Amino acid sequence: MNCLIFFSNERDEKDSSSIKLTGARAKRIFEFGQIRKGDRITIGEFGGLLGTGEVLTIQANLCEFQILSLDQRSPELSPLSLWVAIPRPQMIKKIVYSAAQLGIKRLNFFRGDLTVKSYTQSKELRPNQILLRIVEGLEQARATLPPQIEVFSSLSRELPKLSTEELNATVYADCKGAEVIKPFSQSRYLNTILIGPESGWSDRERNLFETLKIEPVSFGERILRVDLACAVASSFCHDLKLI
Repeated sequence: MNCLIFFSNERDEKDSSSIKLTGARAKRIFEFGQIRKGDRITIGEFGGLLGTGEVLTIQANLCEFQILSLDQRSPELSPLSLWVAIPRPQMIKKIVYSAAQLGIKRLNFFRGDLTVKSYTQSKELRPNQILLRIVEGLEQARATLPPQIEVFSSLSRELPKLSTEELNATVYADCKGAEVIKPFSQSRYLNTILIGPESGWSDRERNLFETLKIEPVSFGERILRVDLACAVASSFCHDLKLI
C-alpha cells in the first residue's frame, strides 16, 4: 500500500478535512500493520487529487485521519482499452487489480463463445467486488484515477457499436498460426485490444473480426494466461508508444 484511497462520502459532514473509515475498510488498513497513530501518509481522493494526511486513530473497526493537503495530480490514465473474455474468478481479481495499477482507461469483460458458463456468475464481477480490487490497485500504484469497467454478455452486439475510427485502432490477440500473424510489436496506432479465453476464439468470433476488419496480432507461439496477456499488451503499448 503506497497511498490510502478515500471516497468523498467518507469526509466528515461537519469537518470536510476529517476522514473516517469503518468496517472492512478500517480492518484492512489496521491489518496492514505499518500505519501508526501520528504517522503522516500519502492519501488520495478516489478520482481526485493526491496529498498528505495525518493518522488520528487506527483500530480494527475505525481509522481516522486529517487531511493536511490535497494538491498533487494523479498519474494520467493510458488511452488503452482492453476487452477480455470472462476468465476464472481468480483471474478476474488479478486483471481488475492490474488494470487499476497500470492505469488502463477501460476494461470490458465479455462472454465469449468458448467462455466457461459458470465464470459469468462469479461474484468477482459484482460492482462492489470490482470496486474493491480497483481501490487495492490504486493504492499500490499511488494513483487515484480508476479504470472504467463494464461487463457485457455479447461481443457480437457490442463491437459493431464502435466507430470506424475506433475499429481501425482495434486488434485481437491470437496465437493461432503465430508465425504468419503480424507480431504485436509491429502493430501501429492501436488503442483497443481484444483478448479471448485461454481456449481461443471461435470460428464465429473470427468471422466477426474479419467482417469488422479487425486484424489479429500475435504475442508469440506460447499460450499465455489471460492476466499475463493483459499485462503484456499494456507493456507493449507503453514501451513502444503504440497509442
